[in-house]
Amino acid sequence: MSEIFVLKDARACFRGDKFVVLAGSKASLTWATTNSTTDRSNSINIRNVMIRNGDLELSQSEACYVFSKDYEFNKPTPAADVVNGHPTSGTQAWKVCGSTKTLRTWLDEQLGDVK
Repeated sequence: MSEIFVLKDARACFRGDKFVVLAGSKASLTWATTNSTTDRSNSINIRNVMIRNGDLELSQSEACYVFSKDYEFNKPTPAADVVNGHPTSGTQAWKVCGSTKTLRTWLDEQLGDVK
């Protein structure tokens, strides 16, 4: 399995070119509006479709949604948006499990290994 990344109570990894949030991960119950000028309508739409399709289910014991299955995102930022319930820089928010290293730093290191 590839490197595991964490954001709050969510875990994710890369599978091929997809960023996959793992089943059992938790996501914010609400979507917070912010003063951000960044358009996140795509992330909101993804989240709403996930709820409608049962990919995000209401937790029976906590005030949050839970990923009912592994869910593939095209990029880390929409995954972070869905988990946090507001616009988020995915490459800065996701951290390597057990460290403070950001996904951005990890990706830069991986690219360095290729050079």
